[in-house]
Amino acid sequence: MDLMDATSARDQQERRQLLIELLAAIGEGTEIRPPLRVDHGSHIRVGARSFANFGLVALDVAPITIGDNVWLPANVVAVGNPARVIRTIEPGTA
Repeated sequence: MDLMDATSARDQQERRQLLIELLAAIGEGTEIRPPLRVDHGSHIRVGARSFANFGLVALDVAPITIGDNVWLPANVVAVGNPARVIRTIEPGTA
């Protein structure tokens, strides 16, 4: 998602338009901060008023649904439906 990565934090309208074009659905008031990495994007649906901070990686070879009012935590691996944190990642490690 290089185009979104290159946008200014002040240009929220441009970022939102890029997300509308990339994702299957994105709810009102949702913010996803770049960098964002996806396999396809077209298998991802994000509900309203959700937030993903810098560095979201969404491996959407299968559908991913993020509901309304979700705040994705930093430095964790979360899986399942509903999602649950299964591992904490120390910053600077992979």
